[in-house]
Amino acid sequence: MPLTKALAAAELLRRREARRGLMAFNRFTFEGYIPSDARQLICSYLDAVHAGQINRLMVFVPPQYGKSEIISRRFPPAGLGRRPDDRYLLVSYAADLAIELSKDARSVIRDPAYAALFGHLAAGPDNVVLDPSSQSSSFWRIDGKRGGLTASGIGGAITGRGAKFLLIDDPVKNFTEARSKAVQARNYNEYHSTLKTRLTPDGAIVLLMTRWDDEDLAGKILKEQLDPGGEKFTVLRLPLVAETREERRKANEMMHIIEEPDPLGNNPANDPLGRKPSEPLDPARHDKETAKKILEGPPSVVSSIWQQAPRPVEGNLIKREWFEIVATAPADLEIVVRTWDLAATEKETSSQDPDWTVGVKFGRKKVGSAYLYFILDMVRVQASPLGVERLLVQTANLDTTAMPIGIEREGGATGKSYAATLRGILAGFNVRFYPPFADKVLRANPWISEAEAGNIKLVYGPWIEEFLREADAFPDGTHDDQIDAISLGYYMVTRSGVGRKARSHG
Repeated sequence: MPLTKALAAAELLRRREARRGLMAFNRFTFEGYIPSDARQLICSYLDAVHAGQINRLMVFVPPQYGKSEIISRRFPPAGLGRRPDDRYLLVSYAADLAIELSKDARSVIRDPAYAALFGHLAAGPDNVVLDPSSQSSSFWRIDGKRGGLTASGIGGAITGRGAKFLLIDDPVKNFTEARSKAVQARNYNEYHSTLKTRLTPDGAIVLLMTRWDDEDLAGKILKEQLDPGGEKFTVLRLPLVAETREERRKANEMMHIIEEPDPLGNNPANDPLGRKPSEPLDPARHDKETAKKILEGPPSVVSSIWQQAPRPVEGNLIKREWFEIVATAPADLEIVVRTWDLAATEKETSSQDPDWTVGVKFGRKKVGSAYLYFILDMVRVQASPLGVERLLVQTANLDTTAMPIGIEREGGATGKSYAATLRGILAGFNVRFYPPFADKVLRANPWISEAEAGNIKLVYGPWIEEFLREADAFPDGTHDDQIDAISLGYYMVTRSGVGRKARSHG
């Protein structure tokens, strides 16, 4: 066969394959696309979704392994090329992200490579092109067809927009949101009351998310499948490092993943790629040595982000059942202090999840020869330096001038200078500055022992759940600002000569 004919035949075959399978489509429409065994497997499951073999799919993969590229950017255009009447609904934690993904998917259809497969450069009677009258970033359609894509953030306006395919790409922004009871409840209610109601009777759901917490949307849905009539989900979980069979069994049990063959014949009891224990997911991205170092990080982070098996929120050092919640504190506390752990970064900074400024009101009461400790109140904000200073003054005025105030002072000249500034701002109040002593765990150990003995009580207030969640994750959690503030509070009330007894702690 002449070379030109051979090349033409090869190109024809390549186009035919790209029209049929998602991996071939990705390689055809994305110059320089790097395939891998993991990406091929994800594509195989999505091909099964398009074919109607799977109508409920969850995909759990570590960060930066190209899952959004496959699922949110390429999956809809590939499907619309074959069935241009299908409708896709793409949802993420924020409208901005969903719209950005929608733009990318729309760009795929505009690309000449796509036109060669399904558009005006392809052979055939139907050309899949964008409707010129409906090409907004949040909603676009195929010209002359019913299909297209709607993009929305969780809670966005999607009433009246039905879908054959519901794609949920990361419904939470970060660790803090993932472990927020309010966000968890919002996502769960939105899923059942709004998103699922937009799905056609034969529709499919693909949920892609980083597993930060076992009570996130995926966790709640997986628990539901065990109930009578619960929807069964196919779960593709690809940990960074392959587990032993026993480790995988425990993870499946913990995550409520049913161990039975899925429509592709794979059993969640086995590694989906057939890897041996300790083998990395993609050696070209993280080789065995690099993956090993990653797994040496904080256990809760490793388990959730990298192994995609979030453990139930139980403290490594602190257990929530140790804390009794009481309605009020005794009126005869011998000393009450307010201690601060400061963070001069506000929520809108470049950090997605900056530290918090926390002020805890901590008291002590002697009972016989022992002591009981009470956490009366917790102030917790993400604010600018000016906002922090105003909060300090406002809280001090509410606490009364007699209450001792403790503030952790950073080391060096900068720390001393800022302490001098705060001392001036809090002139007239009983304020003291303390340099950091020991590391966070050593500082917390004394009051953790008291908590385990049942000697630390929490006075009822809206702050309690966020404190307990931070305590649950300590010392591996993202934040420990409340823990640090309590450590300083305990240090102050257990030292003599801290200050006069506060006249009021109400």
